Amino acid sequence: MAAPGAIFPLAYSPVESGGDTYLGLTCRIATNASDLTRGAEVSGDHSDGDDSGDGVVDVISPVDQGDGSRTYTVRDTVSSSTGPR
Repeated sequence: MAAPGAIFPLAYSPVESGGDTYLGLTCRIATNASDLTRGAEVSGDHSDGDDSGDGVVDVISPVDQGDGSRTYTVRDTVSSSTGPR
């Protein structure tokens, strides 16, 4: 069982959608972590993050891991086939 408030490491992974490939991030969060807010920020220049939700899309609904944690996955809205991001 996950420790109270446990946060697990992020994992980068390609996400396939509509025949395109996108940069994806996956993380696991303990289900009993009531003091956390899930969110993602994007930046075109790696300095000023934007947490408005523009540029990031939830791909997969939270997946219960059966061990007291859920997995969340988000992906970029720009396909990696369109060039550097």
